[in-house]
Amino acid sequence: MNITFGGYTLEIGSDKRAKVDAKSDFEKASDNGYAFTWSIESYDTTAADTILAVRNDHSTMELHITAIEIRQDSAEVEVEIHSPIATYTSAGTAVVGACLNRTVNRTAEATAHANETGNTQGTVVKRVSIKAEPIVIDMTGLTLGYDQAVGVDFATGGDWCYMCITGYFKFK
Repeated sequence: MNITFGGYTLEIGSDKRAKVDAKSDFEKASDNGYAFTWSIESYDTTAADTILAVRNDHSTMELHITAIEIRQDSAEVEVEIHSPIATYTSAGTAVVGACLNRTVNRTAEATAHANETGNTQGTVVKRVSIKAEPIVIDMTGLTLGYDQAVGVDFATGGDWCYMCITGYFKFK
């Protein structure tokens, strides 16, 4: 037996108990090979430079960005996480997404570049000031549809940084 409410279906087993899945969307995506990271190891930064950008190229799945990890060596820099305006031709050093489920040989349907030079900064979705220590910025709720992207800029120049963007694909 199933109970449907608000577009969701709850399966009821023969023992008359509801069958629930306690895994998060991220864990489910990882189990199925749809969770990825895009990382750059060493990058010399300049002000207003898009250090890393990731664009969703999947036409039927949304890309949910969960976190951005940054390690940089300047005293303090201002980070702008933004959504580039319109469609753009991504340029820079190609970054390949790594599937977090290592038992699945899946390629991310996304375009990512370090030192990305093809985008124009659009809406800033988050602005933070960071010091010379590792930080993980929670991006829960940032959802990219087809051909939408996220870019990370240092508004003030830094010296060097490492960056990792983590996210997962989910059907609309």
